[in-house]
Amino acid sequence: MKNRVRLIVSGLLLCSGAAFAAAPGTLTEAELRIGTTQEFENLNPLVSNMSATSYILGAVNRTGLVILDDKNRWVAQAAERVPSLENGDAVFFQDASKKKLKVTWRIRKDAVWADGKPIVASDYELAWKVGLADTVSVPNREPYQNVERFDIDAKNPKVFTVTFTEPKFTFARGLWSALPSHVEGKVFKEWGDKPQGYDRNTSYARTATTPALYSGPYRLSAIKLGSHVELVRNEKWWGKAAAFKKIVVRVIPNSGTLESNLVSGEIDVVNGIGMSLDQALAFETRVKSEKLPFQVVYGDGLTYEHIDLDLENPLLKDVRVRQALLHAIDREALVKALFAGKQRVAHHFLHFTDPWFTDAPADVTKYEFSPRKARKLLAEAGFKAGPAGVLEKDGKPLRFPFMTTAGNKVRENVQAFVKESLKQVGVDAEIRNEPAKVFFGETTTKRKFGGMAMYAWVSSPELTPRQTLHSSSIPTAENGWAGTNTMAWRNAAADAAIDGLEQEFSLAERKKKAAVVVREYTRELPVLPLFYRATIVVSAASLEGMTPTPHTFAETYHIERWRPAVGARSGK
Repeated sequence: MKNRVRLIVSGLLLCSGAAFAAAPGTLTEAELRIGTTQEFENLNPLVSNMSATSYILGAVNRTGLVILDDKNRWVAQAAERVPSLENGDAVFFQDASKKKLKVTWRIRKDAVWADGKPIVASDYELAWKVGLADTVSVPNREPYQNVERFDIDAKNPKVFTVTFTEPKFTFARGLWSALPSHVEGKVFKEWGDKPQGYDRNTSYARTATTPALYSGPYRLSAIKLGSHVELVRNEKWWGKAAAFKKIVVRVIPNSGTLESNLVSGEIDVVNGIGMSLDQALAFETRVKSEKLPFQVVYGDGLTYEHIDLDLENPLLKDVRVRQALLHAIDREALVKALFAGKQRVAHHFLHFTDPWFTDAPADVTKYEFSPRKARKLLAEAGFKAGPAGVLEKDGKPLRFPFMTTAGNKVRENVQAFVKESLKQVGVDAEIRNEPAKVFFGETTTKRKFGGMAMYAWVSSPELTPRQTLHSSSIPTAENGWAGTNTMAWRNAAADAAIDGLEQEFSLAERKKKAAVVVREYTRELPVLPLFYRATIVVSAASLEGMTPTPHTFAETYHIERWRPAVGARSGK
């Protein structure tokens, strides 16, 4: 009876915002309530492009053929196994004068949609056709365009082969999520030739609670825009059964209100989008001092915080100046002072969990904190003491803009630390921050920052850095400002190594090529590496199995592991 009352009260809270809630930290298998600051945009896995959407999809969509595990290894998900050259599922063949690659995928026999219909090859074929349509707003069309042929086995609807136009080592990283052809096929047929017609009329937008759209441990059962979504256990799910009968994800845009809801017992979890690191650290201190029944779990994230340098600024063209800047910043002290040591100092763009990662002295030039070395390098570059402690050369002060996203408290604190560090060696970094929309939409995209621009890249294991480091990815007016090499870095050795990475099928050889890029990157310093951000999840202390992931997939991709602690599993 007590659990029934708790559920009724929870329902009242969702509907009316009443001030009654369960005791903080109380968990049963009846329901788990999650708070987040962002609302998803569209649960169609092909057109979605937000972290908030990926978080929901982790619970309801498991048609990705492969997925990264806890050790950043690609393992089968909807596929029976991962294709490889060794197991014969991937084969090279000669087509006229061109070498091509054909890959066979086998879908799990027990993989079904939430309406019980089998997940079959035609579901992936439909997704391929949708991804190719220039009327559909997919975030990246290249994966679809690189498939030349899609052939379904005439004897087995769960087996298909794809022939790639350009063979790449990433062939076994999966293709794309499937779309239920028995539902979405007719929608695409009617709307696929109209600009954004399919985007607006997909069943994921119009009839989002249709069971056939989902394939994970949960399926969407209710949605109220601006308020919450409800997920219920998918009885047709082929994997490990989820513990919680129901998941409610509430949208609470204000992080302070989010914390209040957690402490009062109105939600049980704050997801990885909900709290920044400084907020999590402050909350952890509160948990300990007030003995609150919550836990804060930190993980190693793939988000790389760094400072781009404008290499077309005459002051920054000299590599000695760039090296001096990094020597002047005590990054170890920075992460300890601002992040309680929860974030790791970065020495280059590759994450330490990446198979390509290298820390070898022959590959990596490291810049320890040394104001003495910084001053020496600046003197060698011709800079001398000037007025107000700012160095100058030929009468021009060593001064340039230092920009980041205005209003981001964490970044502004880091920026203040860096500015003061540079000031100690005679460099004047002038803070000129802008709203994120302007900073990313105009200033960095069109390389208008003029000096230093601080922001982050999000990587994934073995991600070829073509978009960020290749000279062909320098944004210009001529190429429509495409690419994210905002530093305008040009390095022939790095370009050649990047060009060879995608077509290299030997991991050992890929590591050698990646090491060349790292060597040139750390030697020339087009970017000042700062740190890797930690990932964070906050929950009731009695929730087991929820941990941050070491990759770009949200923690909900192992939601079936989440369970109330032993002794707290009443309310079934």
